[in-house]
Amino acid sequence: MEILMRRILFAAAAFAIVAAPALAQRPPMVKVADQTMVANFNLNADVVNELDVYSSVGVKIGDVEEVVGPNRNSAQAIVVDFADSAPAYGRQDRIVPIKHFTFAK
Repeated sequence: MEILMRRILFAAAAFAIVAAPALAQRPPMVKVADQTMVANFNLNADVVNELDVYSSVGVKIGDVEEVVGPNRNSAQAIVVDFADSAPAYGRQDRIVPIKHFTFAK
């Protein structure tokens, strides 16, 4: 039997509060190319786009909608689509800087 490993991202719980206002003052972000490396995770954007997002206590709070940056070759943030089961994070997608995530297998 094959054992499936689920890749996940853990996010600091406080990021949802600060993410939108902090990024509102930055230049517009664009979706990065699928082959763009997300250095913090040593994965390309295409793989990161398939990941689930969990709180720091291990509760699923959403999924990665897309990886964004100032251009198509520079990943700086992740757009998180928050789950309906995580109302504390709001219903809107949020752009969160990559530094607020930890990758775990």
